[in-house]
Amino acid sequence: MPQEGGEAYPPNGPPTIYEPPPPEFVIEPPPPTTPHFLAPRTAFWFGARVSWFAPFGSAWTDGFYDGTGLYYRRRAFGDYASSGPALELDVGARLSRRYNVFAIWEHAFLGTGSLDQGSFGGQKWGNSNFWGAGLRFSTNPNRAGFLMEVAVGYRDFHAYWSDGTELALTGSLDARIGVGADIRVNQFFSLSPMITLGGGSFNSGHWSGPVQSGTAFTSQYDGSADYGTVSLQVGGHFDVR
Repeated sequence: MPQEGGEAYPPNGPPTIYEPPPPEFVIEPPPPTTPHFLAPRTAFWFGARVSWFAPFGSAWTDGFYDGTGLYYRRRAFGDYASSGPALELDVGARLSRRYNVFAIWEHAFLGTGSLDQGSFGGQKWGNSNFWGAGLRFSTNPNRAGFLMEVAVGYRDFHAYWSDGTELALTGSLDARIGVGADIRVNQFFSLSPMITLGGGSFNSGHWSGPVQSGTAFTSQYDGSADYGTVSLQVGGHFDVR
């Protein structure tokens, strides 16, 4: 029995009092940052390049049959042209940031060749045009990355002499590959130093002028030959969304 004035308890002792547990402090991780891309995912893409352009290899092949056998002599590209500056215009689209597809027009301003420099009053200059389509890939279009490019198209060549004589060579398929760097300046503009190697063949040639005119492939044994091109270039291109 409890003493007088004391508290009465159940037979099994005083009640158990449960304290609430202290609050747990949970540190939530910060939300992921939104990636910041300078290069747009898709955009209208255009720009220009300047380069130093050099042709090499053969312009065409002369064939001779002397009764004992068939012989060939290659007409060197350097006989009719030497290296010079070139300008290129590109228009296309950026796809998924890293890829570009585009159309190309390149015009090379070439020097004179080394063959018989006194003929037709002396050679004045040469030039070459390339029309084509290209695809390029950049490993990091947002800052600076490795750049690779392939292009296929059509090339022609023209040489001019002082008396009005002109040599025109037209080709079939011309292809080139380029490697360099893709350097992002801001969200609208990038620079791309690059070296390109290309090649193809001319399948027809024509002389015109007061002294010499007609086909450059003068016999049934004449034909096309392989030429090559190399250029060191710097391009600047804009992205417009």
